[in-house]
Amino acid sequence: SDLDFFDIDNLLEQVELSKSDIPKGFKMPESLKDFMPTAPAELEEDENFWYESGDESDFGVDDYEEDDDE
Repeated sequence: SDLDFFDIDNLLEQVELSKSDIPKGFKMPESLKDFMPTAPAELEEDENFWYESGDESDFGVDDYEEDDDE
């Protein structure tokens, strides 16, 4: 038979050795659903996100030197 070509003991040994390469916690996909990305968690919107605070409103002003010669 075609299976006589394989050394079953060596094959089983290789399978067991390869299992040590699998990261802990790895779950083998079992269905198409396992390949679908999950929706990201809803982020709570901060209504003040786009408004500058008083501390940030002058950011970089001291670093800018305007040429008076122009």
